[in-house]
Amino acid sequence: MKTILVLTDFSKNALIAAEEAALLAGRLNANLLLVYTDYGIPVSTFYPGIFHGGGDHSWELHCEREMNKIKNHLSRLFSLIDSNQCRPIISSRVSQGDLTGQVVNLLKDGNIALMAIGAATGIKTYPILSETEVYSMIETVGCRVLTFPENGTISVLDRMLFAKHFREADVFATEYLVELGKLFEDQLEVENEILC
Repeated sequence: MKTILVLTDFSKNALIAAEEAALLAGRLNANLLLVYTDYGIPVSTFYPGIFHGGGDHSWELHCEREMNKIKNHLSRLFSLIDSNQCRPIISSRVSQGDLTGQVVNLLKDGNIALMAIGAATGIKTYPILSETEVYSMIETVGCRVLTFPENGTISVLDRMLFAKHFREADVFATEYLVELGKLFEDQLEVENEILC
């Protein structure tokens, strides 16, 4: 079974992305993997023969508590999904370090169907990713990425307008969106505006 990778920073925008990914997972018969990565998670260096003590594990409790909130919320959402659809399995992963590197490692097994992410909030105290970071990650990981709008969900997507020349990757991405539209019984109109 394929998996939808959902990046989270425990914000409202990330929860919206998780909700939308959950609905999509029900239709695609896919599971969900919630991923949280942070440079701020402490890492203890290991030196043989030296006792390091217990350390501060409050970040683990915080992350586990927040992940459980999301999982419980999505489980309630799954109860509303049509009983004929497969109920996705929700798993989670918390790690320290570079998000792009972690995503690349997760993609190595080839089981990730797509990645879902909430839009950046513009708040610099705890953003999931800025637009530049999202673009950089998309270019690096080479995976389909659905970015959901800030403070809202996509109810109907019926038209896309590209104000540039299509690259081959754009064509494949557009074809994939059209197929998703068919899955949800929506129709998608695509136009390509060439700027001079």
